[in-house]
Amino acid sequence: MAQIEAKLEAMGLTLPAALQPPPGMKLPFTPVRVRGNRACVSGHSPQNVDGSITMTGKLGVD
Repeated sequence: MAQIEAKLEAMGLTLPAALQPPPGMKLPFTPVRVRGNRACVSGHSPQNVDGSITMTGKLGVD
């Protein structure tokens, strides 16, 4: 994992903290499911570094 973190840092990228649902809310799906060497991610929008949701662009255009 250190190689991935080093490459992200070299590119000037930072990953936001994991999305946290409001207290008491249970998601009807697993946000990340790992099967073998693949990770399937679903159920949330892109995030800014501060954890806020990024809602920019238009599907099919940007």
